[in-house]
Amino acid sequence: MQHSTMLRATYILESSMRNWKLMTCLILALSIVMAAVAEPIVQRGQRGPASLDEEEILENFDRIVEVIWTEEEEDEWDRLRSDEEKQTFIDAFWEGRDPTPGTPDNEFRDVYMGRVSTAVTTFGNEGIAGYRTERGKVFIIYGENALLAQEMRQGGGQMTVGGGGGENVGAGAARGPSQAFMYVWTMNTSTNPFLEGKEEIIFAPFQGSYTMSTRGVELTQQVLLANRNLQQLFVARRANPTASMAGAGTGPSGSSTPDVEAMSAL
Repeated sequence: MQHSTMLRATYILESSMRNWKLMTCLILALSIVMAAVAEPIVQRGQRGPASLDEEEILENFDRIVEVIWTEEEEDEWDRLRSDEEKQTFIDAFWEGRDPTPGTPDNEFRDVYMGRVSTAVTTFGNEGIAGYRTERGKVFIIYGENALLAQEMRQGGGQMTVGGGGGENVGAGAARGPSQAFMYVWTMNTSTNPFLEGKEEIIFAPFQGSYTMSTRGVELTQQVLLANRNLQQLFVARRANPTASMAGAGTGPSGSSTPDVEAMSAL
């Protein structure tokens, strides 16, 4: 009788443990699924500007524009010493890229620095400015309209190859390979021919940061200019060069003008 009672107690205990393990697994699986739900990359209210002041621009201009300037421009910047020389360089840098020279606005500069401000707001971490992280750089070059959603996926382990700067992973850096989370961006490939075949861009944890593991993603001024909405903006602005973007809005009938529509699509 005593032996039977002990067997029954053991059975109940083992059943309880199995149920507890099952419940734990279900909770873990649910948390992973919830973490993997796609969300907008730039949340409502996060879009720039996070305004970089003139002092920061002057001090970090080389890092702000490193994905679009030429080797010659980089060499020239390295030779500059005074703030006056740097400011003259910055003015000439933007003027040389102005699609509507002689007008009140520089659309290239406005779009680029707007993206930089959003990168600062959204992708900076642990003292690393958002425009220096790899997610920030991809955002700056391809623009918000190219990025449909992001999710965090578990798996893939730690990267074994190097890369540029990235957000600090923080507590996630201590996870084992099977527990590591990656950022996965779903791309709108119709916005830029350089995105052909790149429906997803993955950023994996590496040495305490997130770095891009997807191969062949180009980050250059040529890629930025290939954005179809940006091209439409420049065409629209050249067709109406006297209007200021600050004052542009609607046409005589109340409908949005082409330049504003193109700008909003970016």
